[in-house]
Amino acid sequence: MWCLSDQLCDDSDWKDFWNKEISRVSFLGYDTASISYRTTAQGAELPVQRIPFNKDLTLEVRTNSEDGSGDRMWVGFLDDSGYDAGGFFVVFSQTPTYYLESCSYNKPLPDNL
Repeated sequence: MWCLSDQLCDDSDWKDFWNKEISRVSFLGYDTASISYRTTAQGAELPVQRIPFNKDLTLEVRTNSEDGSGDRMWVGFLDDSGYDAGGFFVVFSQTPTYYLESCSYNKPLPDNL
């Protein structure tokens, strides 16, 4: 598990942005990689959509994307008002990269995930 910190985040505003209470997860239109998701509350895999969510749940996203495919996974977090409350973006390039909104940009995806 990652914990956001000043050491991980390049953007100094990460604390203000990621401090919002998350109430929903949304798989955004740029997402070409996500097939289904599962949360600890639901158990079964469901097709990607907007789903209820909170910080006490674990989110698992399934993909068949391979390194070098160019597929993109874009998962956004929303607060109760529907405003942006964070998110992450993964690009399945030859060396897969990730981006954490208002935190870090285009870093190589760690091997230990």
